Amino acid sequence: MMKGLFLYLCATAAVLGLALPQVGQTAEFSLDANDGIAFKSASGNFKARFGGRLQLDGALFLEDETPLRNDAIVRRARLSFRADLFKVWRFSMQYDLADEEERYASLWLRYSGFDNIDITIGQFQEPFGLEEATSSNNLIFMERSLANVLAPGTNVGVGVRLWDEHWSFNTGVFWETYIEDPDPFARREGVGVSGRLTYAPINSKHSVLHLGVSGSYRVPDDSGRVRFRTRPETYVTDERLISTGRMKDVEDYFSAGLEAAAMAGSLMVQGEYIKTLVSRTADRSDESFDGAYVVGPEKRTSR
Repeated sequence: MMKGLFLYLCATAAVLGLALPQVGQTAEFSLDANDGIAFKSASGNFKARFGGRLQLDGALFLEDETPLRNDAIVRRARLSFRADLFKVWRFSMQYDLADEEERYASLWLRYSGFDNIDITIGQFQEPFGLEEATSSNNLIFMERSLANVLAPGTNVGVGVRLWDEHWSFNTGVFWETYIEDPDPFARREGVGVSGRLTYAPINSKHSVLHLGVSGSYRVPDDSGRVRFRTRPETYVTDERLISTGRMKDVEDYFSAGLEAAAMAGSLMVQGEYIKTLVSRTADRSDESFDGAYVVGPEKRTSR
């Protein structure tokens, strides 16, 4: 943990060092309970924001067959830093003190010098699915659904995003795994390509109709082993009610997702379906997995 925290502090100091010439005596300073501590140079060429989030979870289980641990935990304790340079560069880093599996929620650099085009390099979420793209601050339930285990998650890569008022297209090439990931069988190893296309024919403040499709293709590393597993929609317990075990001799796997959401006034409904096909060598059978969820109608409240 100390190594990762040191990297967080070094990267933050490096960005601030590059931006010091832009910060003068007339720089603006603000403090907001929701947005953290913010700085802005008089020219507007440099903006920085320090923040974080602290989320606590607790659960009491009435288990049937599998014993689950009743407990209360610190689910997320993130330090965040974001900087905008010359209105076209953005650096973002989030470091989680509580999560040993995913220390870096984000660590990326983005260029936005083209109209409606972003180019991002670093560690960030692969473009796949609606629930995966939703911030943990805005999840409907305590955790993402069980189906989200089939989404590729956060990885190191290079991505491009194009968008307009009613549509967006996001794609990228990803490799390696989480920094400091302790799982030697993580299915994030190897090289993969992901993409997501969304269309919103209705897109106003009080009414939204959102449709989307995603795809992700990955070739595992030389070990040829992957594993899909997830907790029962809570991190309070370490039990994995769903687990494929370590599948060997995997050549590649492909995931496809469909998503839809609608909002009318304060009511909202959304759902997704994900299917993953795992191809293995000739002497082993291929595998397929499905997952889906539907939520709503939920009454949304303004923040």
